[in-house]
Amino acid sequence: MVLDLCRLFPAGSPAQQALDTVGQEIASTLDHEDAVLQDPCADPARRATKQEAYRFTDVRAVVSGELARAAPALQSARAAALVAGSALELEDRPSATVVLLDGRILHVARDPGLDAGVYVGPAAGAPAGVAAFALGMQSAARGSFFSALNDAGADDVLVMHVPPGVDAGRVHVVHLCSAAAGMNTEAEVARGSSDDAARRSSKGGNPASSPRTSLPRLLVLLEERAHAGLTQEFAALPRPSAAQPPSHAASLHFVNSVAEVELDDGATLRHACVLASPPEPSGDDGAAGASAPPPAHVWTTLVRQATASAYHLVEARVHGGLSRHDASVEQLGPATRTSLRSFLLASGAGVLDLHSAVELDHPGAEVRQLHKCIVAASEARGVFDGRVRVGRRAQRTDAGQLSRSLLLAPRATVHAKPNLQIIADDVTCTHGATVSDLEPEQLFYLGARGLGPRDARRLLVNSFGAEVVRELGDARLQARVDAAVRAALPRS
Repeated sequence: MVLDLCRLFPAGSPAQQALDTVGQEIASTLDHEDAVLQDPCADPARRATKQEAYRFTDVRAVVSGELARAAPALQSARAAALVAGSALELEDRPSATVVLLDGRILHVARDPGLDAGVYVGPAAGAPAGVAAFALGMQSAARGSFFSALNDAGADDVLVMHVPPGVDAGRVHVVHLCSAAAGMNTEAEVARGSSDDAARRSSKGGNPASSPRTSLPRLLVLLEERAHAGLTQEFAALPRPSAAQPPSHAASLHFVNSVAEVELDDGATLRHACVLASPPEPSGDDGAAGASAPPPAHVWTTLVRQATASAYHLVEARVHGGLSRHDASVEQLGPATRTSLRSFLLASGAGVLDLHSAVELDHPGAEVRQLHKCIVAASEARGVFDGRVRVGRRAQRTDAGQLSRSLLLAPRATVHAKPNLQIIADDVTCTHGATVSDLEPEQLFYLGARGLGPRDARRLLVNSFGAEVVRELGDARLQARVDAAVRAALPRS
């Protein structure tokens, strides 16, 4: 339009010069916007608000302003983390247990029966070439600015490597964050709480504007015909009962986790991700700011599947804060099997977001995705965007998507978008989505058999998520999720 207007005025006239200036400003603005959208690390707050992928999920709280790294914790916090990690044990003894505190590897324990060729530990001790071959490859090719942030700042990388033909059993990885428990770091103790408060005040901000960031990083490599299970459990380190509220009690803790998974021909990985954080009880004194807000979680899971490999993901998230999972699966060969099953419960003012993408470019793939979401509060929100792209060469693909959501409170919101993009013509593909409250007929049926309205609703809600939760495959893990669900549901 600016060029059309320029043609109406003589060359060199003041009007044309003014229009030329406007045109240059527009071009400069467009170049800046393009740079922001192309560069993963450029102006992340602007990038997060301009992309369709973040349309319904406001992540400005964790990308705006200064990001404060979670410094190495006090010895007392490390000891508490070991206790908390041992408390989050599984019913069936895992082949290896890893405890991370604020993204740093704290403890690795191997079962004596684990095959000697299986490696679980820091990248520095991994078999030669493993980290160099795979670390960062998927993140650079398909990652977001959150994975770029993790690339730049992760202190430790946990590597899980399984050699050909070996069954590694289940590896349990416990991710704990200490700042959410209100524990001061070594740097803050040395500096003093008053100095810390003055520094934040001098910058014109408040603790909530400088989220404390931990950056867990995980690399999983299964070679030909290898089998393994991986359970990632995220939790906040409990606050000691006698602890006083620290100087940064109102600060937000941001957990930005990245997992890269490489599956060779015929390999199978069963992957479970759990965030079961019941709402914090309100203090007796009702003082505002007496406890930290729920930690914000952004997970990135990047998977590459070679010929005839299988990847099964089961996730359960119960949370009252921001929680987003970006799961991306790329098919590298034919006859792959992919299963993505999720149960999310958003309470309080929580936003629980699942964005998934499965790229199929080889024949004979099987994909199954089930997304179940409960929004239990008026200010809570659920978001689902699941994309399965079936390329022209992906003939004989069998893909199915289903999203089901329950809204349990007035003004509760869910945005569901199952999305199949099909270019191949010899396929079997289905998808669907439902959003509803509990069925009145079901409530009436249970009421007729002696259950009160509250008990009937709780029974139906628990059964809604049980289809996914029971696939976690461990009784104690399921019990922790069930307890968080009960605590998060409305009392009435």
